[in-house]
Amino acid sequence: EMGKSNQKRRIEAAKNSSLKVPPTQAEMLELHDLWLTNPASAAGKYIHMAQTVVNKVELSHYADRNIHGTVFGGTLMRESFELAFCNAYMLCDKSTPRLMHINDTQFYAPVPYGSILNFTSVVNFIQGELLSVNVAIDVIDKSAGEAKKTRTNDFNVVFDIGTEVGTLIPDTYRDAMLYVEGKRKLKSWLH
Repeated sequence: EMGKSNQKRRIEAAKNSSLKVPPTQAEMLELHDLWLTNPASAAGKYIHMAQTVVNKVELSHYADRNIHGTVFGGTLMRESFELAFCNAYMLCDKSTPRLMHINDTQFYAPVPYGSILNFTSVVNFIQGELLSVNVAIDVIDKSAGEAKKTRTNDFNVVFDIGTEVGTLIPDTYRDAMLYVEGKRKLKSWLH
């Protein structure tokens, strides 16, 4: 029963992804208001999304493989969680981030062991003391001479950092879509 319920919830969440559903009118107005904000003259603390980006490049090893000869998903999840935690920790004043929720991890493609992996973490939504952090995993393939990145995984997690850090400002359209996605995921978890 629980498995069927979780599967139904994942299917519904995938249908509402910003990759498939454009921002609603309310989301567009919120983004527009953020865009009009001039952090230099506005009251309050503002954090540009670009300031929250943390990258890590890693080589996957033979010991990381599963029975199918690809990298074990749990290894990717652990590495993603550690990077997300470090990202959230850098925004904390004195407290340690507390894990509140792990959203569904998306596995788009298998990762062959021996691959060079690029992990990119970004805080994609802030609500009070809660941070939504997204970690994207790309495989870097240089076999054709030019480095080509292929997205293999997305990992989303929510932390409580114990203090309000301010308002997150998306810097690009891509950031705005990450912001919308982070807000949708956080709101679905809270309800």
